[in-house]
Amino acid sequence: MQYKWLVAILGLAMIAGTLGVTSAEAQGEETRQPLVQKIAERFNLKEADVQAVFDEEKSAHRQEMRQKFDDKLNQAVTDGKISEAQKQLITNKRTELKQAFETRREELKNLTPEERKEAMHKHRQELKAWAEANNIEMKYLMPDPKGGPPYGQPRGFGQRMIVD
Repeated sequence: MQYKWLVAILGLAMIAGTLGVTSAEAQGEETRQPLVQKIAERFNLKEADVQAVFDEEKSAHRQEMRQKFDDKLNQAVTDGKISEAQKQLITNKRTELKQAFETRREELKNLTPEERKEAMHKHRQELKAWAEANNIEMKYLMPDPKGGPPYGQPRGFGQRMIVD
């Protein structure tokens, strides 16, 4: 019986977490830690077990989003909107951006809001120049038109460019 409550509460927590993921990602892992502790304490569970559920859900969600992104790129190739070579360029750029973000994450946290805005503007301009040089529309690199993250990618610092 206790397991059913845990699953229900974790499900609600994940939904709430998804809705507030922009601020949680911006503040880092320490934001989620108290929630894990609270759930573990309230339902007399091991904190490591609760954390494992959160980690599994996060991993599965990211994998699903990566698959959706790949499917969109494959469909764009099928529809003749981009070439296979452009698809590979986008995939490589996505990996490059993820690595660059991971190395700069701490640096970005230490910037003022104005400096962060300037850094993101510069990043966007560089990405736009790269896309134009490779004859790739920015819609394949930027957040989707519905206002979400880049084709199903997680939200985070600003609206991160393709990072996962």
